[in-house]
Amino acid sequence: MRSALFVYPQDHLSIVVLTNLQGSNPEWFIDEIAGYYIPDMKAENGFGLSPNMKMLYLQTRADGYQNVALVYQKIKKKNKSFKVSEDEINSWGYQMMGRDLKNEALAVFKLNTELFPNSSNVFDSYGEILDALGRKQEAIMNYKKSLLLNPDNTNAANYLKDKK
Repeated sequence: MRSALFVYPQDHLSIVVLTNLQGSNPEWFIDEIAGYYIPDMKAENGFGLSPNMKMLYLQTRADGYQNVALVYQKIKKKNKSFKVSEDEINSWGYQMMGRDLKNEALAVFKLNTELFPNSSNVFDSYGEILDALGRKQEAIMNYKKSLLLNPDNTNAANYLKDKK
């Protein structure tokens, strides 16, 4: 049995989750439950993101994921110190994948390859979404790029080995 108790004193809210579901981790979703009572705490409203990442996320939702690179450039132009990390963007892409929003994930992962062109991990993730969309040749190209940047990337190596 798993349980979790979270107290949000500033919001006068406490949440208790009891479950007998094997492998359940209520601490992973308790903020989503809190979001039903405090809308700002919903993930779709950017809860849990850094201020810069939240700005990029919310503006992209408003302007459309197909414009994520333009949104980033527009924010960066207004605020020269604006920065988001490779990991933040990658996590965002995987969140989109987890919600079966593959085209949105594609745009996010593509942005990450543009912002961090020397990162093996971003090309690995981009290859993963391309593969999920059935774009196998493009996936192979990105896994090769990932492996070129990091020859120790076993995920990319295994993917390419399986595709031979």
